[in-house]
Amino acid sequence: MSERIERGADHVPTEKIDTSTTKYPTYIAEISAGEYNVKTKHGTMYNFIDPNLKTFEKMAETNPFAAERIRSLIEADISHFEEVLLSKNFADPQRGYRSLVDLDSFVNFFIIQELSKNIDGFRRSEFFYKGKDGKFHMGPLWDFDIAFGNLNFYGMGKAKGWAHKKRWLIYPNAFWFKRLLQDEYFVQELSNRYFELRKEANLLSWESLNARIDAMSKTLQNAPERDRVRWKGTYKFYQKHVMNTRKQFKEDEERKISEFDGNVQILKDWMQKRLAWLDENMGKG
Repeated sequence: MSERIERGADHVPTEKIDTSTTKYPTYIAEISAGEYNVKTKHGTMYNFIDPNLKTFEKMAETNPFAAERIRSLIEADISHFEEVLLSKNFADPQRGYRSLVDLDSFVNFFIIQELSKNIDGFRRSEFFYKGKDGKFHMGPLWDFDIAFGNLNFYGMGKAKGWAHKKRWLIYPNAFWFKRLLQDEYFVQELSNRYFELRKEANLLSWESLNARIDAMSKTLQNAPERDRVRWKGTYKFYQKHVMNTRKQFKEDEERKISEFDGNVQILKDWMQKRLAWLDENMGKG
C-alpha cells in the first residue's frame, strides 16, 4: 500500500543513471504545482522523482560535476520539449512535439483524467518520464482521491464540464495539454481513441466498467463495514465539510442495501452521467 512511483522492470521503464553520460538520460518527473524542485521559463512546476534530489546530493558527495551535469541535462531536456511545444511548427509531424512524445500515452492520460474529472489531473501528481525509446511518456497514473465526483466545490462534483479548462488561482494547470488541444491531429486522435474504447465490450463500455466495479467491490468483502466502524466520528472538519462529498446513504434493511452498496451506486450513477457528457463533447475541445 505504500509503494510509490519508481524505476524497475515491472514499474517505469527507465534506466539507472550513468554518471559518465553526456546525453539526455532517462528519468521520471512529476508536474506538481505549488510544491516543486524546478519551475520552468513557461511556469511549469515539477519535481525530480528518479533520480531525485537525494540521489543528486549523494552523487555530489563523490562526483559533484556529474551530479550538476545530469541535473542540467534533465532540466534542459524538459525545457527543450516546452520550447518545441510552443513553437510555430509545434504540430509538424517531424519538427514538432510528435517527434518527441509517445502520443498514445498522452491521449490515454487525457482520457482517464477527464473521465474521472480529476481536480489534480492536469496540475499535480502528474507523472511523466523519458523512456528508453527517447520519448516523453505520460504516466504512471496517480492520485484519484478527489476524482469521480468526490468533490463538492469548484463544480468538480458535477458530471458535466471539462477538467482541463478549469482556471485555478492556486496550483494552476500546466499548459501542456492546453497547447496539445490546439493541434487538430491530437484532438482527432483523442476522439478516435475515446470512441474506440467506448465500443461494446471495450474498456470504457458501461458493460465493462460496471463489471469491473462490481468485481472490485466484492474483493473488499467485509472491509467496508470494519472501516466504517473503525473511523466513525473521526473526520476532521476539513474532511467532513469540505472534501468529503460522500452522500449520506442510510442502510435499507428491507431492500438489504448497505451504506457501502449505496455509495457504490452513487459512483456508478455519476460515471454514467459523465460518460454521457463525454460522448457528446469529446473531440469538440
